[in-house]
Amino acid sequence: MSVVIDSAINITRKNVDARYKLRNKAPFNGTGRDAHSTRFAQDLHKICTRFAQDLHKICTRFTEDKEC
Repeated sequence: MSVVIDSAINITRKNVDARYKLRNKAPFNGTGRDAHSTRFAQDLHKICTRFAQDLHKICTRFTEDKEC
């Protein structure tokens, strides 16, 4: 199970790193905020939400397979 979780964490980290690099290359939009900063925050929220949902599914399946 830890291999699956480690893999999910690595994929999430790569997605976040790619978005962060894109954000740093973006031009300013004149408001003092990066043009992609809001989009970056939304994407990061989606990635984290999906990760949490997937992790919950994995943990639920893992605990269902175990006999108490």
